[in-house]
Amino acid sequence: MSRKFVSAAARLCQDAGYHCLQRDSDVPDLDLKILTFWHIFSLDRGLSLNFGRSPTIQDYDISCPKPEADLSGDFISIIGYISVELAFIQGEIFAKLYSARAQLESPEQKTALARSLGARLESARQMWLLVSP
Repeated sequence: MSRKFVSAAARLCQDAGYHCLQRDSDVPDLDLKILTFWHIFSLDRGLSLNFGRSPTIQDYDISCPKPEADLSGDFISIIGYISVELAFIQGEIFAKLYSARAQLESPEQKTALARSLGARLESARQMWLLVSP
């Protein structure tokens, strides 16, 4: 059920154009809309990987600026940055290891990809450990 609600929220974000918002836009509540988009994006990626389904929001459809890595900023901004980075990794895990196309890759190629993605996950984990209270 949660996957359906998050997919619906992702489609609504796309229908409203949140995935294309730019910082220099003259849009009411711009920061809130961008934050909402990235939060839904992160939920979509996490649930997609857990349920073995393609994410609703594809990387190639996004032109909205990603949260910036300001480790000296407030804790909520740091969590937002790390969760979006993790979401991109989760999307790549699905696409490169579990998708129908990924099943055509050799075991050696999938092993190399898994190691590379694992290193990126470890990097995100280390960043989390640096900032967690």
